[in-house]
Amino acid sequence: MPASDEIQVRIAALEDEQAIIRLMHRYCHTADQGGDFGAIFTDDGVFDVTMADGRKIRRYEGLPAIREYWRTRETPPGRFDKHLVLSPVVTVDGDRARAVSDFVVLQDTADRVLVTYGRYHDTLVRQDGAWRLCERRSTVETLAR
Repeated sequence: MPASDEIQVRIAALEDEQAIIRLMHRYCHTADQGGDFGAIFTDDGVFDVTMADGRKIRRYEGLPAIREYWRTRETPPGRFDKHLVLSPVVTVDGDRARAVSDFVVLQDTADRVLVTYGRYHDTLVRQDGAWRLCERRSTVETLAR
């Protein structure tokens, strides 16, 4: 492969990784501020939350169910939460990708700030030139205290 072709392949890989990380950040902003998860999940997307010990917390299948869950959550100015995604490791394979990252959620309550943290295990696909989550498995390692 000529050097110029190799550079183009490497640039494309970096652009894919950056687009996926940007999507992960957009998820956090949408979760905190409200907005449309249609630009984040595929139509058949899955959002699954489980405790580290295997206990199920919630699972939503399909974009309508995911939208409904997030629609019912209070957002500013009624409630201020901060979802943070940390240390993402992204592996791209054509139009599919996997990402593993840590998360922290800060929740403002009347008398204190609660902290929850864990790991995201994401499966992503490229649809119509844009990356979308087709599955987000959230493993909660500690509940807010």
